[in-house]
Order: sequence, then C-alpha cells, then structure tokens
Amino acid sequence: MPKKKTTKTIEKPAGFNLFDSNIVSHTQEALSTLRAKKKKGPLTLKSMSDISSYILELDNFALQATLGLRGLRGRTVFEMIAQEGIGKTTLVFTLLGALMRSSNAPCLFVNTEGENKLPNAKRIQRCLDDDPKMAERMYNVLELDTGRELRETADFIEDWIKTTREFLNDNGGQEVPIVIAIDTLSKLMSPGEAVGLLDSDTKKSAKAKGLGESSNLEFSKLMHAWCRRLPFILDEYNVLLISVSHQNQKIDMGGFGATMSADVSAGYNKTKRGGKALDQNAAMQITLKRTGFYKNSAQEVQGHKIQMRVVKSSVGADNNILDYILKTKHTEDMPPDYQEPALDFSEGLANMFAEQRLLSTKVARKRYTSEPLGVEGVTASEFVRAFNERPDLKNAVGVALGIDGYLSDEWIEDASLEGEEKTDD
Repeated sequence: MPKKKTTKTIEKPAGFNLFDSNIVSHTQEALSTLRAKKKKGPLTLKSMSDISSYILELDNFALQATLGLRGLRGRTVFEMIAQEGIGKTTLVFTLLGALMRSSNAPCLFVNTEGENKLPNAKRIQRCLDDDPKMAERMYNVLELDTGRELRETADFIEDWIKTTREFLNDNGGQEVPIVIAIDTLSKLMSPGEAVGLLDSDTKKSAKAKGLGESSNLEFSKLMHAWCRRLPFILDEYNVLLISVSHQNQKIDMGGFGATMSADVSAGYNKTKRGGKALDQNAAMQITLKRTGFYKNSAQEVQGHKIQMRVVKSSVGADNNILDYILKTKHTEDMPPDYQEPALDFSEGLANMFAEQRLLSTKVARKRYTSEPLGVEGVTASEFVRAFNERPDLKNAVGVALGIDGYLSDEWIEDASLEGEEKTDD
C-alpha cells in the first residue's frame, strides 16, 4: 500500500520576527557591496514603502474625479485616442498648463501634423491659463519640435530628456518632472515611408517609395522596440509622456458593433496605428467623442459637447466619463486679468455633484443649490467657483470619491456629503 501523505506545519523560527527585523536595509547594503566588487551598476532593489506615487497634480477637480487621481501619474505614459476635430490638441495644452502650474515642469510639445495646423498663439494661451499674463509666460517657455519620422523623433526626444535633466540637476531641480507630448503619434512616418523625403545625408540618394509601398508593420515593429526602452527612460529621468493617437474605424467581425451605435462605440474604440505597443506601456488611456453642439441662450453655436471616457487605468479608476465643452467662440467682454478658457468643465462637474448628491447638491433648470457650499440657484460656473474656494470641502469630497491623493485624516466632520434627491428639469 502507498504511504499516506502527511501535511507538515511550518513553525515560525524562535528568535526571528520578520516585521521587527532590518532585513531590507541589510540586504540592500550587502548587495550594494557585492555589485561594487563586480563593477556593476547601482543597486535598484528597494522596499515597496520607498516607492512614491509620483502624482503630478491637476488643479481641476472634474479631471481628478474622472481619472481617480489627484493628477497624472509621473514616469508613465498617458494616451489620448480620438477622431479628428474633437479638441485633442486643446486638451493636451490644457494638461500642459496645469502641469506647469503645479509641478514647475519643463514641457516639450512634438507636433507631427505641420505647424500650420497648430492653434494660433491666443488659442494656445487660453488653454494654458485663464490669466493672460501667466499664459503668455507659459507660452514663452513651452518648447516645440516638429516630428516627421518615428526613429529620428524618438532619438531627439531621448536627447532632449537627457539634456533637460542635466540642466535641472545643475540648477536645483532634481525632483522636478519632465513632460513630453506627442501630437499625434500616428502621423509619424516609418523609416521606409520617409526614404527620399527627408534631407538627411543618409537619405539624399535614396529613392522615395510610392504611396502604399510601405506597410504599417515597420512602424509597429519600431514602436514595440521603442516601448521596450520607454519604461527605463521614463523612470530614470522622471518623465511623463502624453501621447495622442488618431482613432481608426473599428471593424468588428464578431458582431460587437451590431449592439452599439457608432457614437457609443467611439467611446470604447482604441483602434489606432501602431498596434498594441503603446497599449502595453500606457498607465492610463482615454477616448474622446463628440456628443453634440454647444449653444448659447440665443441658440448660436459656440462650440462642441465632448465626452471623455477612461478606457484603461493601471493606477486609478476606469470606465469613468466626463462631459465638458470645447469652446470655439469666446465672449469678448472679459476683465483684463482674465481670459475665457478653451475648455469648460463646470457643467460636467456640477452635474456629477447633483447625480451623486455630493454636498447635498440639487439641480433644477441648470441652476444648482448646495447648502453646505452656501449657494442657491446658481449657474454651473458659479457653483464650481464656490467649490474651489472651499479646500476643506474639496478634500472631503475627494476622500468620499476615493480619489488617490486626498488624505482621509483631513476629513471635515461637519461637511454634509449626502442629501436629498435632486430635482430634474
């Protein structure tokens, strides 16, 4: 007969307690000594408690609530996917302005669609800051490069990162993050497509390929190769990469599209050039789609209604949505120290409060009331302005929504977060 198996219970060794020991520091010191003897690079071993979250703050509560973070996670890739004419570039410059304000971060904007397609200076400054003087200062320190071919652009970006980090380290900016935006990644040419078109010496004598003679496979292979380098570059030099991609039409052979309209499926569609290379690297991906026109009280079209959806998140909430307004026309009657932003998140945020009954918020005919906030029958912009003037309530709501970066020990006990049901139109 086979012997009966017995289960042994491992007893904790007497005299050793993992949680009271100094095993982490001891191991780090011992390995550092060994690596020095073997003439290898610096030790990378660290305890989980040593790892910082690297959140680069966005001073926009609507974006914070949607992303589930108080800002964008540094040393990662943040990808935006959307169709044409939907305000991708406007959102990028809005993010860059917020990151320059909060983190003092030097920013590089890589434009791949030609300088004539860029918004004019006034439009860009409306994205960066609502203070005209501050916006102009931001505009003057924002660096711009024109990207044409993927490999050359990647080499330039890496050189710019190293040069910028060296300057920061020499001038007391060791902890300052670096931000790079590529708009749009999908418009960069592969080396095969660029043969005979660029003016570099290696390509002057080469014969240009005709349209359709170069496939997307070369681009995809290069993207996969670069994405294997990216994690080290982003982590080593403290870099946030914001990548913009054009959304391609999704062809669904499994019948998925049959259950959704084109407008709805656009909010979930991550199809783009370059395959899944960047999908694997991106800590967060969002899609944008147009939901209608924005009109003033005289029913004149002033812009577009846009919906943002978080379709992937390794660091915060996913599948959250935010409705906001992309303004293409602006009110001229403004005080000299204020300019109307290109994006308006106020109505989307106020509606979020009413839907979730945060701060006892109620809405009727687009007028908002909140007793804890001390407002009654105000517009969305007035509601948000009152909310931004109450950092105590902002922290309480941030904690209640589980936004990473808000601290529960700052909870204001007398802040009423729930109340009566809202009143609809």
